[in-house]
Amino acid sequence: MAKKKEVWDEFSSLYHYTNQAGLLGILSSNNLWATSYKFMNDATEISHFRALAWNFLEPEFRKISSELESSNNEAREKVSAFGGLDDVVKHELQAFLDTLYNSTFHGRESGGELVHPFILSLCGHEDEYERDNGLLSQWRGYGAGGGFAIEFDTRALSDIVAAQASYYRYYVAHFSDVVYGQGRDAIRALSTELNMLKSAVQRFYDGDASCFDELYHPFTSLATRTKHFGFREENEVRIVLAPALKNGPKVFGSYRDQEYKPVLTRQGPLGPVAYIELIEDGAVELPIKRIIVGPSRYQERNFEAAKFALSGRNVQLTRSHTPYVG
Repeated sequence: MAKKKEVWDEFSSLYHYTNQAGLLGILSSNNLWATSYKFMNDATEISHFRALAWNFLEPEFRKISSELESSNNEAREKVSAFGGLDDVVKHELQAFLDTLYNSTFHGRESGGELVHPFILSLCGHEDEYERDNGLLSQWRGYGAGGGFAIEFDTRALSDIVAAQASYYRYYVAHFSDVVYGQGRDAIRALSTELNMLKSAVQRFYDGDASCFDELYHPFTSLATRTKHFGFREENEVRIVLAPALKNGPKVFGSYRDQEYKPVLTRQGPLGPVAYIELIEDGAVELPIKRIIVGPSRYQERNFEAAKFALSGRNVQLTRSHTPYVG
């Protein structure tokens, strides 16, 4: 069996694009922030997986519904009442996905969310020019004022994530590339988790609600790892951390206070934003290899400011040669 390909096998470095305030915050705190999925720039990201799941699971729902209809009088009456097999399949599949989304991202009837996913986004660059100068679409997001790309050592960053996950009560902690689109390539890349969802369909038909507890991890991984095909040039890699919430339902049991990851808030452009720190108290040095100063009419000023901010650090500082001024 082929060894699973890790993120660092594909990208030895990952890039985090940020503005001036973000750069100074990262350098001064020696920390990175993972943002609550509810405050991501694209509000549709979490729901993007739904269409892929629907297309993948529909044949299984159709198979089970058809078998029930042919062997069970009660099932035949249900099919007739719904107006046909197509409507039954649609109803059952929608109920299955609604339950997954509600129990994972919206809280349960027992009271609130069990855990909450937080996401930190980075980019992996395959092209040599982009590795040296950054991605133009990312630079455009920072306009005339200019941005910065912080280059991290991927393996070292992964080790930090693993260390955090071993201490706090994380029910999801993964560091993986984003899968774009909804076609065969996406299904192949996500086949392990998708098959776990598929294997729970019969239990769902049997009325076994416990299957949803077991699907929390694979479903959260799937829903936070898929994105629209239009963003594929970003080669996004995500750190997804879903800690148990201290004030959430105690379905998974009670833990010591120090095992709950602190959830913090900061002021964002549109109001308060919930986040968690990647490194508790900045105890481990961030594995920063280089900082690229993005193209803008203020690039030279930004370069000089970054040089002062990096004083005493063994971090390379370069200018992007991409000709964009906003």
